[in-house]
Amino acid sequence: DKEIVAGLLSDELGLRPVIGGCKRLGVPTDHRTRKLLVTFGTADQAAQVLASAKHLRQSHNEDIRNAVYINADQTRAEVMAAYEQSCCCICPHGSTGAKCCRG
Repeated sequence: DKEIVAGLLSDELGLRPVIGGCKRLGVPTDHRTRKLLVTFGTADQAAQVLASAKHLRQSHNEDIRNAVYINADQTRAEVMAAYEQSCCCICPHGSTGAKCCRG
């Protein structure tokens, strides 16, 4: 996995960060590719990768353009908070998130 990530970052983003490790997350299934947790040599390298990740949407490779996403590692609580913040439910009173500002 390290070589695949290194190739993707080099070919698609022009970056060559030090990859500290790669770990597949979750349980293997026939239906989905498991997420990959990648650690970098420094926090600056990780920040550079995250800042460049949006360029994957302009890849010449359709599979990369549509299916490869790079996100910061988050705890379950951070994931839930982000989900609730971006939830499709929008309060008619101007508040956003999973709950209405008046209810």
